[in-house]
Amino acid sequence: MIISNAARIQWTTVLNGYGKLQLVYDRADFDPARYAVDRRVDLWRRGSDGMSRLIDSYYLRALRRSVNETGDEQVVLTGLGRNSLLAGRIVDAAAGSTGAVKTGTIDDLMKAYVRENLGGLAAGARDWSGNGLAVQADLSLGTSVTKSAPRHNLLSVLQSLSEESVTLDDPTYFDLCWVTRTTMEFRTFQGQRGLDRRGTMTPFSLRRGTLTAAVLEDDATDEATYVYVAGQGQEELRSVVEVSNAARLALSPWGRREALADARHCRTGAALTDYADGALEEHGLQRRFQAVLEDRPGARFQVEWDLGDLIEAEYGDEIYDCEIKAVTGSFGPDGERIVARLDYVE
Repeated sequence: MIISNAARIQWTTVLNGYGKLQLVYDRADFDPARYAVDRRVDLWRRGSDGMSRLIDSYYLRALRRSVNETGDEQVVLTGLGRNSLLAGRIVDAAAGSTGAVKTGTIDDLMKAYVRENLGGLAAGARDWSGNGLAVQADLSLGTSVTKSAPRHNLLSVLQSLSEESVTLDDPTYFDLCWVTRTTMEFRTFQGQRGLDRRGTMTPFSLRRGTLTAAVLEDDATDEATYVYVAGQGQEELRSVVEVSNAARLALSPWGRREALADARHCRTGAALTDYADGALEEHGLQRRFQAVLEDRPGARFQVEWDLGDLIEAEYGDEIYDCEIKAVTGSFGPDGERIVARLDYVE
């Protein structure tokens, strides 16, 4: 579909998820033949370097007509990004079955769930390989885990596996990627979805004009410096491990802030101790950095940064490693604006 006569274009693209595209038309400029459910819209953008690059592909899913108080009528078409195809399936397997419960590296588990519920191993009409959808070969690069996902939404399963990989310090990401104009492949990515630009280019910063709206916050409102972790057993026989942060405890006469963590799933003393250390870290002081990265000279979208990239952001005398998880753009009579929200939590 070729976009023409749109009064405004608004779009988002999201890491490990799907964004939205909205095409806003004045009623007089809209041709109803442009809309059909699942009509694909490829959104390309020509950058300041003269290169045209694909932002994302969107499948039209909604048409809305409205009239404002002055009688002007608008038409808005809404499309969902490629990964919305994953959101339209469940893991069609009963609890305890081999289709629901799998053990292996996280990247291979992701591909197995997709193959069996969307790809060539899916049954009957659930198999979309005839639509040009393939699955990358297993690479066995991630951490090995066991996953149970009976009747769960497929995209949610993939997202939870990716989140687990981050907690294991071995991040695994996923995406539906075009191979040709009519064929796509489900792929996994280790470490980061995009490029690791840290240490290879000047950090983005307020003083260089590449960041705006920066916030740095040290937050102890939910801090616990002494954590009781309760394991298995009943009443006075229940095993309890106590852990504390001595340095934070000593900062104030009111520094002992307690919390209880339930760890009855831990079967061994070593597992309970590991869980206790994790619970103490989870309840620790949080340092948060947020900023807006804008498309502008020195920080050009799809040139100096892109979705899924790891980049460095400077605030004061400190450098923060940030991952670009979502990008938002708009184009209309007031020009173009493209931004990414940066978030860092320690």
